[in-house]
Formats: sequence, structure tokens, C-alpha cells
Amino acid sequence: MSLRWKLTLWYAASVTLIMTAFVGADVIGLSRNLQEHEPSADMSTSLREALWEHGWLALITIFVVALVGHFVIGRALHPVQEMVSLARTITAEDLSRRIQIRSRNEIGELGETLNGMIARLERSFQHMDHFATIVAHELNTPLATLKGELELMKRRDRSSEEYRAMIPRLQSQVDRLSGLVDNLLLLSRMESQRSAFELGPVQLDQIVLETYEEYEGLAREAGVSLTVDVPERATVTGERALAKQLVSNLVANGIRYTDQGGSVAVTLIAADAGLELRVADTGRGIPADALPHVFEPFYRADALREAATSGVGLGLAIVRRVGDLHGCTLRVESTVGKGTTVCVGWPPASADRQGPSPDATASS
Repeated sequence: MSLRWKLTLWYAASVTLIMTAFVGADVIGLSRNLQEHEPSADMSTSLREALWEHGWLALITIFVVALVGHFVIGRALHPVQEMVSLARTITAEDLSRRIQIRSRNEIGELGETLNGMIARLERSFQHMDHFATIVAHELNTPLATLKGELELMKRRDRSSEEYRAMIPRLQSQVDRLSGLVDNLLLLSRMESQRSAFELGPVQLDQIVLETYEEYEGLAREAGVSLTVDVPERATVTGERALAKQLVSNLVANGIRYTDQGGSVAVTLIAADAGLELRVADTGRGIPADALPHVFEPFYRADALREAATSGVGLGLAIVRRVGDLHGCTLRVESTVGKGTTVCVGWPPASADRQGPSPDATASS
């Protein structure tokens, strides 16, 4: 049974109860009045006539009220039926359709809510399609390189020296593929299994020092000065492995995009609102129009694409996801030709964790 008929029956039943009460009260009053003024024989006849008249009047009234109620309920539920019909036509291939809002009552509010949900789904599907296209491209590049190298090896016999010379090129492409897959798995895990990460006290100063020891040799090979300045026992609430990943990605990015002779400085600043991690480099900088997009997966500003000789374009995307899980605020300040500073605001260990508010603004 449809909702319209259920409401109609409920409405008719309510009217029936009310009419029964009124008819009963009227008949009782009439009976008392007749007992005082008419004999019993005439009183019985008058009561039957009154009951007959009141009964027919009640039935006609209930029928009319139920008919009118059925029509009014149908009119009220018509927008809902339109929403249902439209919702059935919406598919993953076409999420552009929207519900027409004709009123500002509760049903109109429901329509606006559904439109908002459909819009979010449309953006999500567009993002997924875009992401899948980029992933396919990023996977295709090293695979094409590997295939080309292997085709060259098959064309003719080569000396052991030539084979040894090809191994580093093949190894670099395999490493790139491995890093891409590992980062994609990490992003997926952080997105779908948030509750699997157990947060607890983490010594952020120790993580920064460990990262310095790991990347100091790489920085020295690149001709980049890597320095750290951290207070003792800088404690935050987090998951240690993810916090280490965040710091490592920022330091690696700073070294990668800083020319020989430049510097990367990692600083921890204690404040009442928590801790702020700053990774500042004197590299090429990021154009102002690219700053809002730096945390998107695989995004690289055009000015930096030629310089990106390593990495898979997921470093800052992982930083944003880790920051999201820990309630951090993210801010990027950059000037082309002067360098970039990434600031991660970490809430204190005892503070409630809130969602991130990534913000990228160009420094004046």
C-alpha cells in the first residue's frame, strides 16, 4: 500500500472517531431531552430517526473528507513522487540532472539536500575519473621505458658492460613503479581505514632528527644544505609511522626542488595552540596560481615539471591525508625564484582533533 493511501486511511479513521464521538454525544443529549417531553413509544421512533439521519450525515461527511484528504495528500506528495522518478533516472554515467525545487517547506529542503548529495557524487566521480586517467599515465611512463629498454636488449647481443649500463636505468623505473604503487596503497588505506590507525603520544622532535639523519647524505650529494632546529620533547598526538611519512615527504620535496648551493631548513616551533612544523627551502618556488593545487595527487606546476627527475607526484597528497587524520592545518607560502615554506600546524597532545583546513597563500 502506498504512503498516500496509508495517510488517507489514517485521516479517514481519525475523522470517523471524531464523528462517532459527536454523533454519540448528540444522540445521548437528544435521548435525555425526549425522556422529559415525550412518551416512550414516540421517543424510540424519534431516536431511530435521529440515529438514521446522523448516521447518513456522518457517512457522507467521512466520505467527502476522505476524498478531499486523498486529493490534498496526493498534491502534497507529488513533489516526492517527482524526486523518486528523477532519482531512478540518475546513473553514474549522468549525474548532471537536478531536482526542481518548487517550495521552501520541508519537502523543498529535502530536494535541496538531495541536489547537494548528487552534486557531491558528481564531483567525486569526476575526481575518480581524473585520478584514474592520471594514474594510468603515470604507470604507463615507466612501463613504456622498461618495454623500450627490453626491446633494445632483444634486437642484438650485447656485451656485459652494455647490459650493466642498462641495469641502473631499468632499476630506476622499477623503483618508480614500486614507489607509485606503495604511495597509492597508503593513500587508499588512509582514505578507507581511518579507524585502523591508533593515535597516541608521538615525539615529533625525534622524528625530525631521524629524518635529518636519513636525508642528510642525499642532501649533501645534491649540494643542498639541510639543517634542523627542534625543541626537546615536542610531543603531539598521532600515529608515528604516518607522522614520519609526513616529515620525510616534505624534506624530500624540499631537497628535490632546490638547486645546488641552496638550503632546506626544518624547524619546530612550540606555541600555545600546539606545534608548527616548518620546512623552508630556497628552491625554485611555486607560481601563485598553482598554490591551491599543490596538495592534489600527481599535480606539478608547469614550471617544475622539467625539474621533477624523481618522485611520483604523491608526496604532498600524502601530507594532506596525514594532516587530515591528525587534525593539522596546512599552509604553503612560496615566491618564484626564492623558495617555498610548508607549515604544518599540529594541535597539542591533549586537544581534540579537528579536520584540516588546507590553505595555500602566496607570500607578499
